[in-house]
Amino acid sequence: MAGSAADRRTRLTVLVALAANLVIAAAKTVGGLASGSPALLSEAAHSVADSLNEVFLLAALRRSRRPADARHPFGYGKERFFWALLAAVGIFVMGGCFSFYQGLSALRRDDHDESPEGYTAGLIVLGVAFVAESASLGIGLLLVYVAFRLGRDAREQLIGEAVDPELRRDLVGFLMRQSEIDNVAELLTMRLGMDSVLVAARIDLAPGIDSERIEEVSMRIREAMADRWPQADQVFLDVTNAPPRAGL
Repeated sequence: MAGSAADRRTRLTVLVALAANLVIAAAKTVGGLASGSPALLSEAAHSVADSLNEVFLLAALRRSRRPADARHPFGYGKERFFWALLAAVGIFVMGGCFSFYQGLSALRRDDHDESPEGYTAGLIVLGVAFVAESASLGIGLLLVYVAFRLGRDAREQLIGEAVDPELRRDLVGFLMRQSEIDNVAELLTMRLGMDSVLVAARIDLAPGIDSERIEEVSMRIREAMADRWPQADQVFLDVTNAPPRAGL
């Protein structure tokens, strides 16, 4: 319920931002075309890229919350990363590349019929243009960087990224502190969504635990992990009985 309420608030915020960005993009486009300013046109491209990103975010919010089914038993959480990847491509092409192109086009505009005596003045004008149009180049470079970071993060999540090392150490430490567990032979994790994590552990139970108690122990450990880490909603334990210790 809390997740659904948070999604509703996020969706409302995104819709308001989308409407504002579309109005701003239209105003910048009209102003840029009327004045011939590449900086305004690049800013318009920036606003369009932001709008596209918000459309993708709306799609991600809607589709990633679908319940698990037979074809997708772990749910649709990774859809958020797919739409994030599309947003990265949109920002790169529509925002970064267009802004960079507009800046370079403005700097390359010159008068080829200018006399040699006008070279000095031309260089001065070119210098002023470089300073003035560096807004477009800076915006383009910034958007390309943002698109690169967003695309890289989406790629890692789509491939199947493990949780951060600190959380992994906490999970291992938690398992090792359970009196019924003798050893954690292997622990595998993968992020399934923004608030969904798969945890698969191969554990050896302490000697002397009755086989009838294995299911009870496994259930208790899974519930305790879910209480401590709500995002760990897919927990699988491969339980084996450890051999008796030497000397016992």
